[in-house]
Amino acid sequence: MREAAARRSISFFGQSRKYRESDFSDFDLILAMDQRNLADLEAAFPPGESRSKLQLFGHFIAPSNPPEVPDPYYGGGKGFDIVLDMVEEGCSNLVQFILEQQAV
Repeated sequence: MREAAARRSISFFGQSRKYRESDFSDFDLILAMDQRNLADLEAAFPPGESRSKLQLFGHFIAPSNPPEVPDPYYGGGKGFDIVLDMVEEGCSNLVQFILEQQAV
């Protein structure tokens, strides 16, 4: 992933982590990359919180793309580039969505 990102002048920092129960109350939007991740989040979701916070990241990608972001390790030589294309598009649309929500 780092090599594919470096070709696009994208650098990574920080680290990933598993969700925490407090995330469900701390964040307004929680995105899953695929249905399995979404199902795991739904199963852990505490009562009383709005499940509308949970969405597939693919919701922010054009319908011509698959609704799930695939695991790049199974995509062959182009897997990382395909995922980066999807993530770049989705992030751009996500930023627009957030800005629109703040304007309301």
